[in-house]
Amino acid sequence: MDQSHQSPPAAAQAADIGFARYCAALWRHRRSLLACVALCTLLGVAYTQLAAPRYQAVATVQIEYQRGIVRLDESDNGRPLPPPEAITEMQLLTSRRVVGEVVDAEGLDLSVTPRRLPLLGDWLARRHERTSDAVAPPRFGLARFGWGGEQLAIASLNVPAALYGQPLILTAEAPDRFLLSDAQGKRLLEGRLGQPASAGELQLDIAQLHAYPGTEFILVKQRRGVAIQALQERLMVSERGKRSGILSIKLQGTDAQQAQRILRGITEAYVRQDVTRNADESTQQLAFLSQELPRVNQRLSAGRQALDGYQRQRGSIAIGAEGRSLLRQAVELDGQLSALEMERLGLALRFTTTHPLYQTLLARRQVLNRERQVLQRRLGQLPQTQQEVLRLQREVEAADKVYALISKRIQELSVVRAGTVSDVRIIDSAYTQIAPVYPKKPLLILSALLFGCLAGAAWVYLRASLERGIEDAEGLENLGLPVLAQLPLAPGRQLGGPLQTPLDSGYQEALRILRTSLAFARTEARNDLLLITSASPAAGKSSVAVQLARVLAEGGTRVLLVDADLRRGRLHRRLQLARRPGLAEVLAGLATPEQAIQPTAIPGLDCLVGGIRPPNPAELLMSARCTELLRGLQQDYELIILDTPPVLAVTDAVLLAAQAGTCLLVSRHGCNTAKEIEATQRQFAHSGLALQGAVLNAVPPPPFTRAALGVLTG
Repeated sequence: MDQSHQSPPAAAQAADIGFARYCAALWRHRRSLLACVALCTLLGVAYTQLAAPRYQAVATVQIEYQRGIVRLDESDNGRPLPPPEAITEMQLLTSRRVVGEVVDAEGLDLSVTPRRLPLLGDWLARRHERTSDAVAPPRFGLARFGWGGEQLAIASLNVPAALYGQPLILTAEAPDRFLLSDAQGKRLLEGRLGQPASAGELQLDIAQLHAYPGTEFILVKQRRGVAIQALQERLMVSERGKRSGILSIKLQGTDAQQAQRILRGITEAYVRQDVTRNADESTQQLAFLSQELPRVNQRLSAGRQALDGYQRQRGSIAIGAEGRSLLRQAVELDGQLSALEMERLGLALRFTTTHPLYQTLLARRQVLNRERQVLQRRLGQLPQTQQEVLRLQREVEAADKVYALISKRIQELSVVRAGTVSDVRIIDSAYTQIAPVYPKKPLLILSALLFGCLAGAAWVYLRASLERGIEDAEGLENLGLPVLAQLPLAPGRQLGGPLQTPLDSGYQEALRILRTSLAFARTEARNDLLLITSASPAAGKSSVAVQLARVLAEGGTRVLLVDADLRRGRLHRRLQLARRPGLAEVLAGLATPEQAIQPTAIPGLDCLVGGIRPPNPAELLMSARCTELLRGLQQDYELIILDTPPVLAVTDAVLLAAQAGTCLLVSRHGCNTAKEIEATQRQFAHSGLALQGAVLNAVPPPPFTRAALGVLTG
């Protein structure tokens, strides 16, 4: 045979997951897919109900970027300072100094939580607290758990270094007594309400305790630095708009009131720190200017003495209009340069040389120096005596101008320091949103639904990609098994229901094809025994045996259906017959065939059920009584169908195959692999037997066909 025309192996075909095959796999595993979606959705709904709600507190502050930096150059008055980056204020707002004040005020280094019942405890406690202010009584006899309404206020708790971060268990033993132990149950401390108790470095003072005796609370004392870092990580600070100076501060927590108090405390602490910082800046500038004022005064006095001495020595010297104009310009430039230099020294106390404000000052000084050089060249063209007089007068007037300006600024800074205000303005005080921000129930349920769809689809794809089962008749025929029929996938309510349940027209027609094929296959059979088996469980062999027997009986053939699976036979349930007596009792000599054979709802179809499960089923099937029974039954029936166990599970099918005239193998679409079929054939070959044919069962309709649409709508 030309190998180029042979079909590829079934395993290779199964590895190619096309769209049509994937759709068929989705339909085949639709129940598992829907179960996965339903499970994920239910878990999502349960999570939204059981998850602790988180509330969000929000506050808004505005930063006024006029930081009390006093310019000595009057020409810059009215020009706003360039605002710093918002990240600077964010870092100050979340600094340890600001956050630490709130941690100390709210006692955030200590967490107190009642012990709750796992999974449902928090939900039950929240339900109780919404309806009543009283303490919920213990349920189910579990007094150690808190069921809602418990209150524990600790005035102070000091623990040794070894117990930081370790859970401590506080048990309410009586209305005014308590017991403190560690996580292992070791007693650490006993005391009374309102009375400080101590044991070495461990000190505890409880101000309030409302709980039933036996209720346990879990206390965890953290180091101050750890508590500050935990609160810093919870804070969310962002700027509204680019360089707007408006900061939005958010904090989430399970206790709405506590989150609001914490955020309010942070904004107020930030304002206080800003006032202190502004006062310190004014103080530093005032100290700097106070140190510079005597130096400028000395320069002024020395300049005046030098000018008076030169005039006494040279006499009166006439200065023209050009000289006076140059003098005014020079005095103005010198005053500006002197003021810039002192301002530079003041900025050097607060900023680095790379700060934008410092760089701007240096750029202005370079411009003024260039103007001064041009003016100096013009002054160099005057007579020598006029140059000296102008130089001396310029020094005196420049020093006098700077002295007056510093004096004025000192007075202004004194007023500013006395009435220092914050550059931070609280626009919206901290408030808590009414609705919790988490969990968002509609979003979570929808996400769970989508996740279930994706997970189910991925599982189906993975299962389809890993399946190497035979999916067409060619796969069986390539293994040397003629396919007598392909039975379509039928609803379970038809195959598993009562025997009179109407069958789908397509399935019924496939059974008729199988009946016709069997008629030709049995022309050379040595007897009227038809054995139906499978390679592995769940192939549907029992359903094929029952429905085939039904079609044959309806066609006028007198049929006996024998449940030869003495281990797990269930034909009595499917046919709604009595379990005993059955085949096991007949082979054991406890009943006669006439007593065990039962009629069914279909005329011409009788059934011999399996009976009570015997301890030695293989020995009973190998006995001479079994051979005599099957030979005797053939005289009363035109066809006897033996429903046997799977071949690869037990040897019962091979034992009975030695007496059957026709052996039929049922293979389920996409489930039984080529290796399983080959192993079954080897089992028969080792006993000198052979399979006369195969049935491909549960073949799904191709996607997007009328048959598929009919199954979907039916």
